[in-house]
Amino acid sequence: MGSDTSFKRYAAALVGAVLKMLTAVVLAGIASVPTPLFVVEHVGLGLLFRASYKSLAGPGWAFGAPEVDEVVEAPHGAMVGAAG
Repeated sequence: MGSDTSFKRYAAALVGAVLKMLTAVVLAGIASVPTPLFVVEHVGLGLLFRASYKSLAGPGWAFGAPEVDEVVEAPHGAMVGAAG
C-alpha cells in the first residue's frame, strides 16, 4: 500500500514538472502544444510500464528481498513475544 501512495505522489510531481516545462517552452516559442493523441499515447505507455512493473512485484523480484513491512514488523513482533 505504501508503494502505491509513493507512486501517486511521484506521478503527481512528474506530471506537474512536465506541465511546467511544456508551458515554459511553448510560451518561449521553442515548441508547440502537443496533439491530444500524443498525450494519450504517452499516458497509456506510462500506465503499461506501471502495470508491468507491478506484475513483476517491484524491484525485489530478482533479489528475493523481504517486503518492507516484514522487515519493519519483525523486530516489533519479536519484542512483544519476548516481553509477554
